[in-house]
Amino acid sequence: MTARANGEISAITRELSQIINELQDIENGIRRDFQGIGNDVCAARLGTVRTGLSRGLSSLNNLDTKTLAPGFTPPVV
Repeated sequence: MTARANGEISAITRELSQIINELQDIENGIRRDFQGIGNDVCAARLGTVRTGLSRGLSSLNNLDTKTLAPGFTPPVV
């Protein structure tokens, strides 16, 4: 895999980590600031999304880039 492809995967994992952290902050804020108006259901839904994204991030972090087929790497321009 090219350095460019590794750089793109790295950028994706950084951005995904930031999104996960922001969702966690929002979830915590909903639980804290909106008590009694369905906050638990809303926060739980965000938690479910965050968990799914965390699984995706884990898969990206464990990706063996040496085994990727050429079609899965971005073309060199």
